[in-house]
Amino acid sequence: MQSTEDAKRSRYEIRSVDTDLAVLIVSTVSELGGGLELWVAFGTVKDFRLIAVHEIAESLGPMRCYALPRFHSLTGCDATSYFQHIGKRTAWKIWKLSDMLTTALCSLRKDPKNLQDSILHTVKRFYSFCSITGPAVLNALMRHEETCL
Repeated sequence: MQSTEDAKRSRYEIRSVDTDLAVLIVSTVSELGGGLELWVAFGTVKDFRLIAVHEIAESLGPMRCYALPRFHSLTGCDATSYFQHIGKRTAWKIWKLSDMLTTALCSLRKDPKNLQDSILHTVKRFYSFCSITGPAVLNALMRHEETCL
């Protein structure tokens, strides 16, 4: 009886205080397809938020959702350290400008043991842009990507 009721539901809520879990949920909800409404009750009493994960996944698109766990691990998570003096927001802005990084991160997620030179080069470029960012560098990167397209 319970599984029949669950099959009719399309709205779920998950409680978490861990960003790693939130990232995995965003990545997974994109793979589950439309019609699913998934919310994460995130934080503690003082900083409590109810986050519409399905809306985040929709705005990111399937490729970025699929690459999101790798981006999170590159920029710092429970198991890896973060960039020195670089926040996730800065790294996120750079990632939004680079479709090549998205493709590389998707390849890493699909086959983590197949680390090709092109993937490694793209990730190294991402790190170097993160370490020298500022408004001028971000604008230069945007202009470069526009001319390449």
